Parts: sequence; C-alpha cells; structure tokens
Amino acid sequence: MSWVHVKDPDEVENYTFDYEDYLAGATILTSTWTLATGITEAASSKTASTATVRISSGTTGKKYKVTNRITTSDLRTHEESFDLRVENR
Repeated sequence: MSWVHVKDPDEVENYTFDYEDYLAGATILTSTWTLATGITEAASSKTASTATVRISSGTTGKKYKVTNRITTSDLRTHEESFDLRVENR
C-alpha cells in the first residue's frame, strides 16, 4: 500500500505505521527507518504494535520516500513505505 503525506519544509512532523492487523498477536521487536537523502530523522520510537518517525527538513517541490522495516516477536520481517511531498503551506 502506498501513502502520500505533505509537510512544509519548516515543519517537524510525526508519521506512524500501525501494524496491529499485520502482527496477529505478535509484537514489534525492532523498527528501522530509511529516509531519502534531503530529509532528516529527528527521532523515532516504537510500541508493541506501532512505529513512529519524526521528520524534519526537505526542499519545497521535492518528493521523498520513507520506509519502515520491522522484525516481529515471531521473527517475521515486514516493510511499509510512504512518499513525503514537501510544499510551502
């Protein structure tokens, strides 16, 4: 599934994936974020079923790919991505 989010270049925003339906009773052991060059991971966190990244910067008019990869307590791996478009608001 692909999502597109929009942020202003001066905003620092949180983006969260909720994996509860995918996990089917398992939990998230690890969560790793990969961000395209030009945007910055200011922070990240996870719970048993969600993964969150805080993103800053970006150039107006550009689109960036953001990917999260999790490993679950039953040792499965899964990735989700979204596009982040930067626009002046």
